[in-house]
Formats: sequence, structure tokens, C-alpha cells
Amino acid sequence: AMIVPLITRLNVKEEVGILLSLESVITDVFCIAGAVVLIELIVTNSFNPSDIIQTLSGTFSTAILAGFAGGLFWINVLKRLSGKPLGYMLTLAVLLVLYSAIELVGGSGAIGVLIFSLVLGNSVEIAKTLRMSGDYSLEKSIKSTQTEIAFFVKTFFFVFLGLIINPSILEVNALAIAVGLLVVLIIARYLGTMILAFVNPLYVQYKKLVTLMMSRGLAAAVLAFLPLNQNPPIVIPYFSEVVFLIIIFTSLLTTFGSYTTRDKEAETVDETPKVISTKRPRISRVD
Repeated sequence: AMIVPLITRLNVKEEVGILLSLESVITDVFCIAGAVVLIELIVTNSFNPSDIIQTLSGTFSTAILAGFAGGLFWINVLKRLSGKPLGYMLTLAVLLVLYSAIELVGGSGAIGVLIFSLVLGNSVEIAKTLRMSGDYSLEKSIKSTQTEIAFFVKTFFFVFLGLIINPSILEVNALAIAVGLLVVLIIARYLGTMILAFVNPLYVQYKKLVTLMMSRGLAAAVLAFLPLNQNPPIVIPYFSEVVFLIIIFTSLLTTFGSYTTRDKEAETVDETPKVISTKRPRISRVD
């Protein structure tokens, strides 16, 4: 929720901005997929590799196929409904039906909705790849409504975060686990950044920025309640507390990284040597 807006305000190379933006989006996707996988393993209570592969392949294949097919169907419907109102509301209704249907047949509704949304967001490219004739771009009204709702959700996220935080997150055990995970995350990102800088020297000057741009946001907060929403609920000690502490810590580090980058840019501008002309002024003689 934080990284993409921050990147647009920082004066960094285009390649660096694209990398961090893509990493932010892909991280949310892997968070959702990873959480769903772990929940499936806990629910099935089977850690036999063959059973795990069979369960996950069935769950994910159903969700991916249903989400992709539903997305293709819906972009064709939206094409026919072009110029008519309530396209966004109809899309939300279809998403709810799709989620319920996938869950009913034993698939992962979250993954199905994710695939459906990816198809909608990349409808033009997918239509070209599949050689589908016609204009499959989303209407401006749908995009503008999505932008407004995304702004509301991101704003409400911080309000919601403040409302649910209580002194229990400051327990020693929760703090110790969160700090330990944070250290592991920082080390992993630093090592990855070093490898990236070794492969591409462009990232040498952005090592600190890339390392600290690790903010976790809305996806992590929503997934924190996923175990409790199962039937029966899965109780994991300190799980939600650790997640929220990680969100707070990573947000602070991301903010620190962005501001130090801005300060460095300001110093670079101030230290830019001024060119002083060595030419002598020409004095014209007036008779």
C-alpha cells in the first residue's frame, strides 16, 4: 500500500522504480498464495508429500481454471455492456458468485478471484495473445471507480489497524518473534540487493533504498485473520500480533528509507558545482 506511491515521488532510475513496484505487487500475490497453501495443509492435517501435492494441485488447478475462464467470459460481457452503467457493481457481484462457486467445489476462492482480477487488469494483452478481435480495454468509469475504492480501502486500512491494535501486541513473546522475523527479512533483502548490485551496477547506489523498501500492508493485514475464518477456526498463538508488528516495523523502515533517499538527492543537488564563466566582460567604448 505504501511502496508504489512512494516510488512515484522519489527521483530514482526508471528501472529501480519498476523493480520495486513489481516486487511489491508480486509479494502480495505470493503472500496470498502462500497463506492459502499453509491453511490447506493445516486443514487437511496431512504432511505426506504425495497428499500435499495432490491436494494443492487440485485446489489450485480448480481455482486457476475457474478464475481464468471466468475472467475471459467477463471481459467479453463487459465489451458488450460498453457504455452502460453499473459495470463495476456487476463485476463485484460476479466476483462474489465466482468465489462461492470455487469454494463449493473444493477450490481456493481467493486464488480464483486473484486470477479473475489479473485477467481483467490485463484484458487487452490477453485478448491480443489469444487473437480475440475487438476492443477489450476496460472503461474509464470502471478504472476510476476502482481507483476511488482502492483509495478508500487503503485509508481505512490504517484506521482499522489503529482500532484493532491493543497492548497484547507488546507482549515479550510477540515482540521477540516479530523482531526475529524482521531481522531475517532485512538480512534476506540485503543479500538479495548485494547480488542484484553485483549483477547490475545500476543498483549499487540504491542498495539501501531497495533493502528498506519492504513495507507489508493490506494483504498481510487481511491474511492475519485467515486462520480464524476457517471452520473450525485455526488458533495460532501470537499470529495476528506478530503480523501487525511486522506491518508497523516494515512501514517505519520503508518511510526511513524513502526520506533518507530524498535527503541524499537534496544534498546531491546542493553540491552540484556551479559553472563560473572565465570570460572577461567586453567593455564597449562610448565616444
